[in-house]
Amino acid sequence: PYKSINDIAATAEIFIAEIDHILDYPRSMYPNTKLIGGSSASPAKPLDGDLKKFVDESKNGIIVFTFGGSVVDVPPHITSKLIAAFKQLDLGVIWKVNITSPD
Repeated sequence: PYKSINDIAATAEIFIAEIDHILDYPRSMYPNTKLIGGSSASPAKPLDGDLKKFVDESKNGIIVFTFGGSVVDVPPHITSKLIAAFKQLDLGVIWKVNITSPD
């Protein structure tokens, strides 16, 4: 028989969520929710090549800026504002984005 997601949720004995309560935003949860954040994480690998050189040469540190996997294209008016803001910082910026820099 067909059961809606609401029916399934209403009768669930436990909810398991791949969420780290320290790193995620505040939210309400059912009392029977168990957080297992980080369970799919793997040990970090050493940097190499240009990325290692960039990080090593950044005297005051770096910012890793990401929208996550849900944003593919950033509108040019937003991109230019972000670039202008990053240029004001005395930090290196690592940003994976599909754009052509205006300068």
